Amino acid sequence: SKATVSVLNCPQRFAQTMAECLIFDSVVSIVSSLAVDDAPVPEAFQTFAAPGGRPAMPFAHFAAALRRAAETAEPVLVVQVVLLERVLKKVKAAVPPCVVHRLWLASLILAEKAAQDICFPNADFAKLCGIPVAHVNAMERAFVDLIDWEFHVSEEEYARVSGALRDIPAAAAPLAPRAPQPPAQARRTPRAPRCPVVVVGE
Repeated sequence: SKATVSVLNCPQRFAQTMAECLIFDSVVSIVSSLAVDDAPVPEAFQTFAAPGGRPAMPFAHFAAALRRAAETAEPVLVVQVVLLERVLKKVKAAVPPCVVHRLWLASLILAEKAAQDICFPNADFAKLCGIPVAHVNAMERAFVDLIDWEFHVSEEEYARVSGALRDIPAAAAPLAPRAPQPPAQARRTPRAPRCPVVVVGE
């Protein structure tokens, strides 16, 4: 395709695209591994539980569909991982499969708002996922409460997560700090949401 040719003709952009894909795959792999079959839904995660139980669409497909629709940039993904870490450290409980999709959605919404100047409104994410906007708002509020409104990500924390995610595909390296690097600013003008991606359970 013309888009593919354009990317291949720009080695720097191609390398960046490949790096972002590897980072995304690493994050999806980590989050997928968190789901524990038959685990009860912790009280702290009740807001994120899909009404019908485990969503029909595999988490990896759901996350990829959202990434394509929202055009998630690398800084957003790194901030998202930091926010998820904070939630999991606070809750300290197994994550049932019925929670993973919506916990990911809430963390993505907040990471977009924390890392970008312009981002999609909650109503667009609700439309993309087939979830009432009131419920998306409730998930956002619940996530914010879980992280105690702590959105700031230091340069050291950003570098630790970004570096670890880049290392995972190559050597399955554990999370480890790297030399601090300031997060890049990702700016874009949101477009109207594309056709609904997936219904995660209502």
